[in-house]
Amino acid sequence: MWRQRNRTTIKYSIYKTSFKCSQLISRIYRILLGEEDMPTSERSVFFNNKSYTDKVYNKAIDDMIKDKNR
Repeated sequence: MWRQRNRTTIKYSIYKTSFKCSQLISRIYRILLGEEDMPTSERSVFFNNKSYTDKVYNKAIDDMIKDKNR
């Protein structure tokens, strides 16, 4: 906890994230901003192609990567 709750000034508690969590958040932001590609290896969770939803996600990711490279 970074700051304790203070009832008199109506300030809520603020929590600090762990190092691993902050690294994960920054990687997600880099992917969303287009600075880093989404992982497309066979080990990736999205690229199993077990269901129709997986195939739709894979197609969307491939299209997103193609649009970024143009």
